[in-house]
Amino acid sequence: MSIVSASKTPQSDAAASWRTRDSIAVALLAAASLVIGWTLFAHFVRPHADFFEFRESGRALLAGHLPPTMKRAPVYPLVVAIGGRFCDMAGVRRLPADQYAAAALIAFLWTPLCVVLVYVLARRWSRGWAPIAALGALLLPQAWLAAAHTLVEPMLVALTLASLAAVQRRRFKLAYFAAMLASMTRYDAAGLLAAVACAEWLCGSPLRRVAARFCLACVPLALWLGLSAWTWQDRARDHYLAQMAEHAAEDRLRFDWKWTVRAALGVASGYDAIQTPTWMSAAPFRVTEILRAAFVLILGGSLIVGLRRRDPTMIAALIGLLGYLAVHAIFPFRFERFLLIPAVALWPLSAVGAAAVAAAVCKFQPVSQALVLAIAMGCGLVGLKGELGVLRTAWSELDGGEIVRWCAATTVTAAISVLATTSMRGRTWRSLIAVAAAATTAGAVALADLRTVRPLLGAYQPDNGLVAAASWVRDELPADAQVLSGVGGLLSLYSGDDRPRFPAFEDLRGETWDEIRAECADRGIEYILWYDEIFAEQGDYYVAKWRLPRFGTLCQPNPPGVRVVKRFSMPPATTVFVLTPAPPPAPASASSSSGDAARDIGPDAGGSPPPSSPRRYP
Repeated sequence: MSIVSASKTPQSDAAASWRTRDSIAVALLAAASLVIGWTLFAHFVRPHADFFEFRESGRALLAGHLPPTMKRAPVYPLVVAIGGRFCDMAGVRRLPADQYAAAALIAFLWTPLCVVLVYVLARRWSRGWAPIAALGALLLPQAWLAAAHTLVEPMLVALTLASLAAVQRRRFKLAYFAAMLASMTRYDAAGLLAAVACAEWLCGSPLRRVAARFCLACVPLALWLGLSAWTWQDRARDHYLAQMAEHAAEDRLRFDWKWTVRAALGVASGYDAIQTPTWMSAAPFRVTEILRAAFVLILGGSLIVGLRRRDPTMIAALIGLLGYLAVHAIFPFRFERFLLIPAVALWPLSAVGAAAVAAAVCKFQPVSQALVLAIAMGCGLVGLKGELGVLRTAWSELDGGEIVRWCAATTVTAAISVLATTSMRGRTWRSLIAVAAAATTAGAVALADLRTVRPLLGAYQPDNGLVAAASWVRDELPADAQVLSGVGGLLSLYSGDDRPRFPAFEDLRGETWDEIRAECADRGIEYILWYDEIFAEQGDYYVAKWRLPRFGTLCQPNPPGVRVVKRFSMPPATTVFVLTPAPPPAPASASSSSGDAARDIGPDAGGSPPPSSPRRYP
């Protein structure tokens, strides 16, 4: 009995208490992630445009062939292809098997893993702030958008955080492996390999061992890039390096580090302007500006503390993030989702700065402490009041899924605030006010994040005009019918046919509408898939690359030389047409009656039948 009593010390009791709190926090965060993932699953029934190249590459690699283009790194395509094979064997019917696999992997695996890894990383630096850091990463609007789409970002975030977590625990073999997988998931993460090597060197490993492990971890990426160079003539379609070379040749390549840093901080802070009362509209500083300034201050404190301590994990994160940001400062395509990786990584790093700022505030005189806490509490209460007012007004417009999201976020915020309260060592009035200020601010930011997510996601649409058109092409057209479109990947996904029978707009050489019609007749292209918003959706780059203005005739109310076979109009989605082109009339011998027939255009599926009557296939 005495031995047992002696083994129980205050230190062991404190460690057990911390383990209990950690378990509760991880369980809450994982549960919230699963709820959010469930509500976001297949939110966009039409996959993201990048998904089709992932699917195409993964299927080719799984079959033992090189993909048609070496643009994409191989890890995520293989994950999607293998998952799709299992889903197909399981008889998945709600979505195409590959799409279902990608959506499920993102919604139910990578997002919870990312949040838990943020907590694990932050816990080593500051136990009290780890739940807040994980909550901040969980509620980022761009993270929700990536989880709702079939995108690679959640997997890349998880691999980056896993590599840093392995560095933090001095498991460098695992850190190199995760960094290698990240670089083979997307090339812009290659700087993480150098970051791990630098961290291992800082930990005292011999330089020879560091160099050997670094070179070994770089072998897969080097082999893949070498294979890309060897097959460049045949498999460089739309490659990133080719796109950058095009921009450099046109003197449009710029190193814009200001935009990259500003965008990364914007994605990391996440929230839109927090709602404030009207009497604050003339204030020189808004609550949002104060919060963002505080976030930058906390990150600056993290950087200073990490460099002073020569913390290998902090330095590895800094090197990896700087390398990633440098790539996107020069990359010609700029989307905020590309900055999700550094944005999520900044949240566990912020725990160090938050703890340092809190320690600095505690050193102030009681009057100064009271002033700082009063400002923080006031900002939190004002923001929370404004957000609750917006929520009360909009509650009747929310659907069931949105209500689940709002309730889950509010519940998790309250639970984590309780955990933060119990983790405070002292029970003084200052510590309690600090926790209350953090809780109200976290609640305001959580609700503002969700309000920002709403326009990004839009209302759930179980139907989409292009998806309906792809299903109709599969069910109604002959199995060998060629359909000209800008969504060949979607048609291939829904038809389950990987044969090259869906030519793209850029494949046609004709410059005039008559030349295009003649080329369609020569190549046996019987159908054209067209929709209203194709110019706005594709953007300037692909409009120019595909030479879409050649098809401007199809935007007219009654385009010449085509018939409408089927129309899909699903507001607020675009109106999609399946058209069949008639060959241009002969110069002199063509009769006027045949020319008039070619210009006839039916109003809907009940219009004139196409030249080749479609057959229904079961």
